[in-house]
Amino acid sequence: MTTTNQSEAGPAPVGLGQAVAFSLPALPMSAMVYTVLTILPGYYAKHTTVTLAAIGGVLFASRLFDAVTDPLIGYLSDKTTSRFGARKPWMAAGVLLSMLAVYFLFTPSPGADTAYFLVWSFVGYLAWTMVSIPYQAWGSELSRRYGERSRIFAFTGFTGALGPLLFLLVPLLPIFESTEFTAETLRIGAVAIMVALPAALAITATRVPRGAGVSVVRPSFRLLASSLRRNRPLHYFIVVFMIGGLSGGIFLSLIFIYLDSYLGIGDKIPFVLLGWSITHVLFVPLWLRIVHRFGRTRSLAASWAISAALSATMAFVAPGPSAFIIILVLVTLRGIVNAADTMIPSAVFADVIDYDVLKSGTSQAGNFYAFLALATKFNLAIGGATGFILLSQFGYEVNGANDALAEFGLTVTLFIIPIALSTVACVMMWRFPITARRQGIIRKRIEQRALRAGVV
Repeated sequence: MTTTNQSEAGPAPVGLGQAVAFSLPALPMSAMVYTVLTILPGYYAKHTTVTLAAIGGVLFASRLFDAVTDPLIGYLSDKTTSRFGARKPWMAAGVLLSMLAVYFLFTPSPGADTAYFLVWSFVGYLAWTMVSIPYQAWGSELSRRYGERSRIFAFTGFTGALGPLLFLLVPLLPIFESTEFTAETLRIGAVAIMVALPAALAITATRVPRGAGVSVVRPSFRLLASSLRRNRPLHYFIVVFMIGGLSGGIFLSLIFIYLDSYLGIGDKIPFVLLGWSITHVLFVPLWLRIVHRFGRTRSLAASWAISAALSATMAFVAPGPSAFIIILVLVTLRGIVNAADTMIPSAVFADVIDYDVLKSGTSQAGNFYAFLALATKFNLAIGGATGFILLSQFGYEVNGANDALAEFGLTVTLFIIPIALSTVACVMMWRFPITARRQGIIRKRIEQRALRAGVV
């Protein structure tokens, strides 16, 4: 069983109130990102002039844009100095831009075209970058203790899971005649996110400390390039993260079409996704206990294996009204295992950053989380692009009848490919090199060197 010595040198322990306050921005941001990735692609395909192929093209083009902006924001975040710290100014600017993007992305007119979807997707992803990279870097700097770090990211995972849950409740409000996602429900959801974003950041910025610095040398492009080239745990993590994340990206982007167009239960989509979201929230504490017992990486690998098995079962569900209960159960179970994804990957990546701090002598958390953010958005958007483009190649029609080949294409795209990817990722994550014991050794060496240099 994993044990942690909380009395060692390093940052002051993070209190419960501080951990909760730090987690708050994750709620509105997760509602925004979840809707952009899961609801809006299918909504645009059904209710605007944007085609499946065009949606796939926009998602792919967004990654080229992120390839420039993510590393830039990460580097600038690490270099920023202000009386508020390095992270908070970037998050504040990102929140303002997010509010603008949410309004336009969530309120397209029926005549909205590919250019509209492209422009506001770019703005939305840039805003996500400006908030998420400094936010995650800040989280990694709050604590280097194995158990405490897991707890901090468990809180952000919990509130992050609440965001989609609350958004999915909007169509179920009694003021609406239908439980489907409509222009009106999206507009109300957008307003809620636009109010919650600045409110959450205001609480976090005033209640949470900046985090402890451990740098003994100044960061630079040359040092960053050397770190990225020599950090083998980083290379391993990014590969396995992208393989597993690509599987999730395909699934998330096509679940709306699968439920609405294929199974014919479009009016039940909020209920199905609510089942996923509720368990996604409730079972984060369980995964925290599992992590303490078995470690982060093997717990994550096990969750991916179970998720792949549930996807395989979903592939055999027949269309029609009777599919609702079966899908509700399967998606709800998937929400239980996917709760691990809300907390574990970020904590594992913080261990990778510790390894770099030990080797390089400086904290480059913003730069490293920029690459993680790029990998995350690559997974979700390229997964979505792959899904929509493959469906169009198989001739799948969102608003029309489909032949056997088109339906087979949906099965291949939504189930067979993601299951294969998840299996590979599961095996690789099980063998991840930084265990709890190795992370403890790395942490002690960082803190000993920082004490000698007088920076702790």
